Amino acid sequence: MGPPTGSDTGNAPVGGDPSGEIPPVGIVIALSEERRTASHAHAAGWFDACSKWLELAVRYASDAQVAKLSRIAAWEGTEESAKQAALEWEFEAAMQTVMACGASIDALESVIQTRFPLPRLPADKLRSNSNQQHLRLAELLQKAFSLKPRAADALRQNLGEILRFRSLAVDTTGKDTALILHPELGTGVEWRFAYFRCDNALLILRASSRLIWEIAVFCKPRDAELQSYLDALRSGVETIPGCEAYRTWRPSSDEEAMRHPTSANFVPDMLLQAGGVRD
Repeated sequence: MGPPTGSDTGNAPVGGDPSGEIPPVGIVIALSEERRTASHAHAAGWFDACSKWLELAVRYASDAQVAKLSRIAAWEGTEESAKQAALEWEFEAAMQTVMACGASIDALESVIQTRFPLPRLPADKLRSNSNQQHLRLAELLQKAFSLKPRAADALRQNLGEILRFRSLAVDTTGKDTALILHPELGTGVEWRFAYFRCDNALLILRASSRLIWEIAVFCKPRDAELQSYLDALRSGVETIPGCEAYRTWRPSSDEEAMRHPTSANFVPDMLLQAGGVRD
């Protein structure tokens, strides 16, 4: 399917209310930011940004896997331009996967924040401290879901890695220009090719999808509206093609032994396995 054409690009149904309420039919927002009524408009179903970004991450990860195979094939040859192009393709697909995972976490945070608000920090302070966002998000989730200490520790570790890689994709200032070892190629490459490769993208997608899934399934907030959202989120995640393999993954001992300094570092335990939620 290609992008919408004609009048379809000019109007978008109002939607996205986490309460699940569907706005009145006929109210639309034009891309020109002018409000007008269209009698032919259809009511849109409930839209959830968290599950949609996770779905996009799964798609980008598929691209990254194809790009990895292309890179392997290119490096078996001698054409330098083909090698560089393959590295760029894998980098782009991996970075898109990471960014989509980060956006899914941001979307989840936005919904929970409406029910359990924390004091907001200026955006520049969040950007200047890469640890700030994941610590605040872990605090928010612990407050909303009454997590036990071990689960909260695992959550902080995994959120930190997801958002660290997302920050690497966004803020490239001050990065060392020296070549670093690519763990699969065994040769020096730009840092971005070592960090944003298929294997790391898959690790981050697995951690993100599992974190979101376990929050949706195992967390039982006392807030009724938040529970309704989690029920809808679970249904949304269940329908994402190919996502089950990521959200049920656990690292093997061989994968743990092959960890590289440029690899994403996750603890295998999430909420359920790490002691879960307080009664």
